[in-house]
Amino acid sequence: MNEKMTSPSNVSAKDHEQPLKLLSALHQLTLESMLADTRQELIFRILNRTILLFQYDRALLCRINESDSKLLGISGQSVVNKNSEMYQLWLNALKKIKPATQPQELTLESFNGLKQEDWETLQKKSNGLSIVWVPIVSRDKVVAGLWLERWQGAGWNLGEIQLLKSLGITFGAAWSKFDSRISWRGLFKNIFSRQKTFLLIATLILISILIKIPLRIVAPCEVMPKDPFVVTAPLDGVVKEILVKPGQAVKNGDLLFTYDKRIALEEFNITKQQVQVIESTLKSTKMQAFNNPSSRADIQILKQKLKQELIKLDLAEYRISRLDVHAEKNGIAVLDDPNTWRGKPTLVGEKILIIVDPKKMKLRIWLPEDDNITFDKEKPIKVYLNAFPEETMTANLSYIAPNVGSSPEGVPSVLGEAQ
Repeated sequence: MNEKMTSPSNVSAKDHEQPLKLLSALHQLTLESMLADTRQELIFRILNRTILLFQYDRALLCRINESDSKLLGISGQSVVNKNSEMYQLWLNALKKIKPATQPQELTLESFNGLKQEDWETLQKKSNGLSIVWVPIVSRDKVVAGLWLERWQGAGWNLGEIQLLKSLGITFGAAWSKFDSRISWRGLFKNIFSRQKTFLLIATLILISILIKIPLRIVAPCEVMPKDPFVVTAPLDGVVKEILVKPGQAVKNGDLLFTYDKRIALEEFNITKQQVQVIESTLKSTKMQAFNNPSSRADIQILKQKLKQELIKLDLAEYRISRLDVHAEKNGIAVLDDPNTWRGKPTLVGEKILIIVDPKKMKLRIWLPEDDNITFDKEKPIKVYLNAFPEETMTANLSYIAPNVGSSPEGVPSVLGEAQ
């Protein structure tokens, strides 16, 4: 039996690294929520800062009330569009969630009277939706609920749901601060004069205008080459072998791929022999023309045939010269599995591979329709990629599509590009 042996020190480090990160994130969320000065600030942090704990694609926060429930906010959006189709779907679903005091993953059975077609519409909008519901309890009463979404069929595991139980308790404690029955109007009246109160309010308004809180939007993002050099098939033929591997660095003049040379060489030899035959016949006919004037007419015909065959010979030589394809610039080769090209027939102009400059890249961003906001192209944006979550990429928006299209996953989105 073959097994890999791992040292105890390595096992210990690996086993404790992830729990420590989760504990640190939970501690930071606890501090931020408890230090929130207003309920609106707390709502913003619940929606947009919970991402520190684990990844999700969208978050909703709903106020739970016996007479009426209200959607308080959506992650990445400063204002909730109450006229959108999604708002009505969310509000209808939130009102029908069965009462619960523990986090749970939502299914159609988790609702009272939600229509099958409404549930399927929610699923279709995100191309496979997984939702977890986190009740927020204040003073032994469920006062709000956090709705967390994952798209593309990504689900939730039991450990994450258990961790959300602790997070719900934290948010409930922070929420209870703003349920105090202290008369703030009387407090201000006793402490401040009317003039000082107005001055304080004006100062707070000025600070809220000057200090801008960055918005976070979760959107599919693709790193793409900018102005790539496309290597196409120079002629019709059968590829013999691709000589570069995906991601390989190439230099100008390096051999990229070759064609099967047998047919081209055979055509060249046949055409060359045909030229030699016509040249010999033409020479013989010219000699006969001295004694037989009728042979002079054949000379012009043979000259035309020779001219055609010489053109064919030049074309055959050109085809032979293009059987080996070389790189025309430095860069990184980007292509699919090279083995799939072996013995494959190609047409002139068909794309074989591309050569990209790793220093010249751009971002293609698919902004979900409901998360599309007004962007200032003069200011850079910060991008966090799933592949490198600890690093920040800075980019400048260069293009935002004026209309809504469909992303590769089928989600209604607005296309954006950044350099």
